[in-house]
Amino acid sequence: MERLEVEEIFGVKGLSFSNSFRSFIDSFLKNEKLKVLDLGCGYGQKSLFLASGGWTVTALDIDTQKLDILKTRAEQYDLEINVVEGNMKDIPIRDNSFDIVICLSTIHHQKLIDIENTLSEILRILKPGGQVFFDILSINDPSCEIGVEIEPGTRVGGREGEEDVPHHYSTQKELKEILTNYSKIDISENSFVYKYYNEEYICVLFEVIAVK
Repeated sequence: MERLEVEEIFGVKGLSFSNSFRSFIDSFLKNEKLKVLDLGCGYGQKSLFLASGGWTVTALDIDTQKLDILKTRAEQYDLEINVVEGNMKDIPIRDNSFDIVICLSTIHHQKLIDIENTLSEILRILKPGGQVFFDILSINDPSCEIGVEIEPGTRVGGREGEEDVPHHYSTQKELKEILTNYSKIDISENSFVYKYYNEEYICVLFEVIAVK
């Protein structure tokens, strides 16, 4: 089981990056001018980190308050980030725009049909050969049986602090089915433990790399 820590990056607190995500980022040349989309960026911890490496970063989220904080942090640390308000189900970006899309701790906050739409939109905006890294809750996550099921695999009320937010719990079979239009996929199921406000939590996620 991998332990994550709450850490601060460019003034934004969040969980440390997983080993799989760090390996994914490290697989690209640091001086390469890659175009990266941080989808569902939140306060922009990952956007700020990637921009500091010299990549061309766009950060997209539906929460304007979080985007305003990201803009302030980017200005404070003299980092250039294109901040966009938008919904991941209908991404306001033209086709074939990005080398890389990342989407962490976000895509499972939807019903299955919306997850499918998001992955279709990601495929559309990736350049040929472009890659997406995303994580999604596994049915083996401890919170899978908590809350009210609103459709098969999707529950509301199962995770503290996000009681009104839907959480979809996936399987390898389901992921392979909804990623059939990608040319290559790599799916790994990983368990994480982290401490937040002195409480310890366990999370089980699929970490996925898919190539257009």
